[in-house]
Amino acid sequence: MDLRNVVIENARISYRGGAPGMNNVYFVNCTFELPQTHVGQELAVAVLEHPSVIFSAG
Repeated sequence: MDLRNVVIENARISYRGGAPGMNNVYFVNCTFELPQTHVGQELAVAVLEHPSVIFSAG
């Protein structure tokens, strides 16, 4: 799934791996369920370090 220029609000995000693409994505009041893998850690860092997420796994 590719997400671009969106705001995700009040959602539970469950990421199980794969190759998402995110560019200029904002998460507002969301909870996350991420795998304890390298890619899960990269996604967590991207979400926590910047107000707008840019992330690609693959």
